[in-house]
Amino acid sequence: DKGVRPLGSNVTRFSEDTGLEIGKLMDKVVALDAKHRKVVKGQNSRIRVLEQRHEALYNSTLDRLKELRKGIVENRVRLSRAEKILDDEDKEREKEVASAINPLYKKAGIGEVG
Repeated sequence: DKGVRPLGSNVTRFSEDTGLEIGKLMDKVVALDAKHRKVVKGQNSRIRVLEQRHEALYNSTLDRLKELRKGIVENRVRLSRAEKILDDEDKEREKEVASAINPLYKKAGIGEVG
């Protein structure tokens, strides 16, 4: 058995090299994990800021819409009142015109106006 070498020296060298390589890889994994956590923390922070801005914008938009709706309702009420006033004034003018013209029509033998 001259072609057989002692197993112990190869296994020891393999174990040492592999152990060193595994140690380096583990260090890289730990470093990447720390970097990943830092990135995730930063992203979560940015997401929170964006969510807060979104909520503030949403709330201010709702407030403005409520104010706008309130203004529209107030304007409708004012318009309705103004239309009623104008309608009443128009009726009064029609009565005045009719009272002024009807005697003239009666004299002329024509029917009444209004």
